[in-house]
Amino acid sequence: MMSASMRTRWHACLLAALLLAPACTQGKRSIEGNVSRMQRDEYIRDAVRMSSEGFVLEPVTNIDAIDKVRLTEIAQSMRTPAAICFLERAIETMEPGEVDGEQTWVGVPEGQAKLRARVSADGSVMATEVLESGFDDDEMEACLLTVIHEQRFIPSRDAFAYHVDVFYWVSLGFFSGAQTEEFATTLRKAQTQAGVAAKQCLVGRVPPGEYPVSGLNLFDRDGATVINRIERGVLAPEIGACIASAFKAIHIPAEPDAFVRPAAPKVTFTVAADGSVAVSDERWLALIELEEKAARDARKAELLNQPIGADAEQPDVMELPDEGGASEPTPADEPPPDDVPPLSDEPSKPGKLDLSPRRSR
Repeated sequence: MMSASMRTRWHACLLAALLLAPACTQGKRSIEGNVSRMQRDEYIRDAVRMSSEGFVLEPVTNIDAIDKVRLTEIAQSMRTPAAICFLERAIETMEPGEVDGEQTWVGVPEGQAKLRARVSADGSVMATEVLESGFDDDEMEACLLTVIHEQRFIPSRDAFAYHVDVFYWVSLGFFSGAQTEEFATTLRKAQTQAGVAAKQCLVGRVPPGEYPVSGLNLFDRDGATVINRIERGVLAPEIGACIASAFKAIHIPAEPDAFVRPAAPKVTFTVAADGSVAVSDERWLALIELEEKAARDARKAELLNQPIGADAEQPDVMELPDEGGASEPTPADEPPPDDVPPLSDEPSKPGKLDLSPRRSR
């Protein structure tokens, strides 16, 4: 029977295989041989296809299998600071545009890179370099090198420095609702609500006129705004900051498979001579909210007027016969209708159950 220490070692070997461990040993049995370059490249290509962003760490020199398991944990911890690099660059560089006649986003700081870290014996990084890169954004590369340089790696077991190759990729990822009429309506409603909330930012602070404001919001998979910006035009910086804060409250439906989803809200503020502020689509929003309230009220009234579990139609009531009078034929005396199916001994088939996993919020 395998001891606990042996099981732990085998589990470490299996996890290390995800990072292409060269060898694992149990007792006197050893599994030798490095994974080929073709197999490594295929693994990385599969990882890129399966996720919008991520790291793969590969030591240039052989290290212990358990240390390779630790590298997987380090790779996971590096995803958050690298994602911040992407978000901070994207909010500055991204713009709505057109490519090959289709509406899309341009200036996205996405790409893939192979970088190398020289790690000292104590685990600190002595130097970094870019070996290959598909990024067009130099600042994105510089930010990634900083993330790697600040990372603490595994101390060397033989007191010698070693190299780690770092593979990183990032893209906007999946956005099923983009370019759909349903999402356009959702965004129109959300941006108008944000504009109404931002009216107070302009009251008594700007002269009469029209003030168009556009922006860019980057949403996470839960639909919350992670970071945003606005183009304030002639408005003062403090007014722009106030409007940007209101725009950050914009929320869209969740999408569990997403990474970063962009949207470009825009509203026009109209300041009247008396100082009152109106927002484009404000009347449309009021009508939509009235329709939604009417639908909720109708549904509530329907539920209150009908007991829980009751059918829409009233059940048939059998009246008792009068004394001395002829009794009416009972349902048992009446012949069954022709369209009633015969009874069967076969059990009924169950309906289809939805057993798909649901994402909790």
